[in-house]
Amino acid sequence: MGKHARLGPSNHRWPNCPGSVREEANYPDTTNNAAVDGTGSHLLLEHCVVNEQAVDSFINTLIGQNHEDRPTGWLIDKKRADRVKVCLDYIDLRNKELGGVVVESESISNPGEFMGRDDWWGTTDITLTTVNQSVIEVIDYKDGFVWVDAKNNPQLEAYGLGKLLPLIDHLVMGNNFDHEQSPVKIIRLTIVQPKTSKPVRYVEYSPAQLWQRGLKLKDAASKTDQAGALLCSGDWCRWCKHADCCDELNSKKMEGFAMLDNKSGTDSLTNIDITSIADMPAEDLAKILDAKESLKKAMKVIETAEVESLKRLEAGQPIPRYTIGSGNNSQAWKEDEKLTVKKLKGMRFTQKDLYPTKLLSPAQALKKEDLTPRQRDRMIAELIDVKDGKPKVVPMKTNTMSAEEMFAEIDIPDATLIEIVTTVATDAKCTIDVGVAPNTNDNFL
Repeated sequence: MGKHARLGPSNHRWPNCPGSVREEANYPDTTNNAAVDGTGSHLLLEHCVVNEQAVDSFINTLIGQNHEDRPTGWLIDKKRADRVKVCLDYIDLRNKELGGVVVESESISNPGEFMGRDDWWGTTDITLTTVNQSVIEVIDYKDGFVWVDAKNNPQLEAYGLGKLLPLIDHLVMGNNFDHEQSPVKIIRLTIVQPKTSKPVRYVEYSPAQLWQRGLKLKDAASKTDQAGALLCSGDWCRWCKHADCCDELNSKKMEGFAMLDNKSGTDSLTNIDITSIADMPAEDLAKILDAKESLKKAMKVIETAEVESLKRLEAGQPIPRYTIGSGNNSQAWKEDEKLTVKKLKGMRFTQKDLYPTKLLSPAQALKKEDLTPRQRDRMIAELIDVKDGKPKVVPMKTNTMSAEEMFAEIDIPDATLIEIVTTVATDAKCTIDVGVAPNTNDNFL
């Protein structure tokens, strides 16, 4: 079993876009700062669970030295510890509610093993199983801001399936199984995401329900095997390596232009009267905004074509309808620097006038190549003030929940709920108006 599965559950694109597997295989594996930072929180969670150690004991210590993502490790501050504590507190809560659970950290979930595939498996953050195996809960910890829904989540469904199937494999017959003989009665799939307004959210399935969802994922997996697997655009394109070069995605973004009829009745974006935008319907405005990334890519293509065309024209090769012209004028000193400075000083230029300097920006400082993670964390904590950016129009990517809904779907006694919320408010140095959520039998969020 290799490091990464071809159909890893954390890759939410392939169930929706089978062709993405083929296309992304042409790109190298890369990571980013946010992903590396999240790895530190997952590692801290694992340490706490495996060693049964309080998260506060890791504050101001370094963990994960020699890790491939960050060899120097992660310096744990209180903010990171508090985020991980949200997940640990939830694990403790479920342990009390279920009368004791077996807790697994970073364990393999391999639905493909029972679906005739060797390329569909992954690693679950936390798995809880009751002693009698009647309840299985898979917890996926998310350390970022972008809202991740527990409903219709193929990553969670695959993880849950990989934990369910070993317990019911002998009961499976074709596309059905004897669910009455199954020891498992409930599979809960949970997202714990401390940076969102509702940090814990979940959905529950019976084994039969999850099995049916698993069959749909199995069918989606088989479509990725086809040589001509289709490319399908949607929200799942966001982190796709092939997105910038995907004709299907970019044509989808551009197709709205054909429906933008301006006052003169034309369909061309360039012919739209700018003054008419103030009277445009909201849907037409959205269509223009949808094309922003495609237009940026188009400009890069145009710039590259200009460079190539200039090379050919300078080599005497004709380009239809184009020739070599003159760009914008530029200015340069006629003399060398020493003589130029001497003459400018004679014109009463000061040293500051001649060599203006300014302090580098925080962004420039954070990009310093030999900056250690410890120095970076200290710089952020002591020297950098993060200010809200100016308002701008961006695509809607997250869902927000009110504070009153924070634990609405968790069946917690009223007194316990008030204690949890009060503790969170105290740690955050804020006040939360605690209300009691009505009882509900609807486990879907």
